[in-house]
Amino acid sequence: MGNDLRNFYMPFAAAAYSDNPNKCLTNIQKWLDGVDHNPNQTISVYRQYKIKCPSLNDICSGYTAITKTYQNDSYGPIIIAFKGPTDPDYFYANDFNYTEMVPFVGTGKVSKQFLDAFNNIWINAGMKDDILTLKNKNPFSNFIIVGHSTGGAMASLAAVTIAANRIAYAQVVGLFTFGQPRTGDKDFADTVTSANFWRSDRIIHNADIVSHLPSINDSNYYHHISEMWWPNNMSNRSNYIKCSKYDGEDPNCSNSIDVLQLNFDDHKIYFGRKFSEYGVNGCSDLELSKNDDVKVNGKRLKASDSKSNPLRFLSSFGTVFTKEAKNHF
Repeated sequence: MGNDLRNFYMPFAAAAYSDNPNKCLTNIQKWLDGVDHNPNQTISVYRQYKIKCPSLNDICSGYTAITKTYQNDSYGPIIIAFKGPTDPDYFYANDFNYTEMVPFVGTGKVSKQFLDAFNNIWINAGMKDDILTLKNKNPFSNFIIVGHSTGGAMASLAAVTIAANRIAYAQVVGLFTFGQPRTGDKDFADTVTSANFWRSDRIIHNADIVSHLPSINDSNYYHHISEMWWPNNMSNRSNYIKCSKYDGEDPNCSNSIDVLQLNFDDHKIYFGRKFSEYGVNGCSDLELSKNDDVKVNGKRLKASDSKSNPLRFLSSFGTVFTKEAKNHF
């Protein structure tokens, strides 16, 4: 359970830390080849983005990637990834400013610092234009949007932006964040809930301190759904808790941890991998046991089942929902 998060979505997010994300994407493809014994997709970077972000006192970066099928040369899911701070300990201790919040596409208020960083990549670095180009090439593509740390905050802003501006229906947008800080207020969180994204997974490793910033007791910030909490070391086949589908601040999940136990080590390491190093090293440990399974859109599928390839499943899923979905914005 959760194997798709470990070997599929998390590596996509980790790849954003690398100067060459294709190294990770190649190994993700190898993992998919183990899931689907008749592979028919390729995954490759469309463009990588790097731009100075004064709001973060750092370089903002990310990438877009595309999947293509061998059979008809059509595009599958579009992947969007954002990178967090190079040194999260320093950033959250010295440069994090959560006091200023600004309106966001009519959906409540969000951190100005996070929004400025997102806009630097989305607008100034040209990600929006690239997404529109890719979407025009295949109107039926769905989206996989990922990010770790502050990259997770930017990923959530991207998901809402894409749906609110009708670049794609919310029902074909999947959001996967790891160690995401609180990004906006309760109205923003409610917008994510009501958007009806086909999947919205906010993954937290045990006592990850960044997931509890800014403090809910000292600010207007509020987490969006849906928390998935690993109250352990996230080893292979370790148990996790799928928290409330309606409230991002489930008291029975990571909010139950004593604040004195919160730490940065759990923020840096997910599924036994250090984010900043794992992506740079090319996500080289990806493998699939014949007894492993993946979970796609709530369906548990065995590795021996060719339908368990997430990209193959998502390609057909996106086509159906793009044709039939009603936009919730």
